[in-house]
Amino acid sequence: MSNCNSGLDRASLGSLNARYSAATTGAAISINDGVVSGQGAANGCVLNGSVTVPSSNADVYDMTLTLANCAASFAALNGQFTGLAALNDGTSPAQLTIAVSGAAAARAGGRYTWKPQLWRPCPAC
Repeated sequence: MSNCNSGLDRASLGSLNARYSAATTGAAISINDGVVSGQGAANGCVLNGSVTVPSSNADVYDMTLTLANCAASFAALNGQFTGLAALNDGTSPAQLTIAVSGAAAARAGGRYTWKPQLWRPCPAC
């Protein structure tokens, strides 16, 4: 029987500790011992949240994020989001994929889903 987790490391909060930059937008976030933070220079959004390890069998994490102070056309993003993050540290540089959805205060219908976003460590960002 094959191991379905072949090639994946075991999840730990410490393995996520880094500053990440979004591959498409250049936005930056920091993760340190399960605490997520970031701020958008262009849109004023302040991001805070947490990451937990639901199972140490694979590099998949539960994520809760809150966006606040988003201005102008980004105001629809203010709200709380939950979802998953997956770490692929078998690539160079490592890649963190984040996919969340949740209530957004100003969004029609009250729901907003972020498309899965690829993030890479960026020590200088």
